[in-house]
Amino acid sequence: MSKHSEYENVKYLTINAKIDIAKSNTISDEERFQYYINLSEEFDKVSFDSTLYYLDKSIRLANKLNNKVLIDQARLYLCRTLGNVGRSKEAEDILKKLIRITLPRRSSSNIAWWLKNCMKT
Repeated sequence: MSKHSEYENVKYLTINAKIDIAKSNTISDEERFQYYINLSEEFDKVSFDSTLYYLDKSIRLANKLNNKVLIDQARLYLCRTLGNVGRSKEAEDILKKLIRITLPRRSSSNIAWWLKNCMKT
């Protein structure tokens, strides 16, 4: 087995373990949100559809929790993902809709970083 195949197997084992945890009833919804974000990052380089799927789940969960900070954080990740695949207009539209006052101080101070990375194609 090649090193590449071994790496892929380990990556998918890790992803599957995180999916199982995210589905479990043993974690809080806030923790589940973080798992969804983490899963979107795990899939970022291998499956655009899966990345969008977990970002959508994170946004839906944040909306269910009525947590504007989590909603904005998930939208920032969506912005980055869209920007990375050349959909910068959609990413820009999302950024314009953000409720910046709800972002944590560290996120607010990094808005320039997010803008730069969201528009990176």
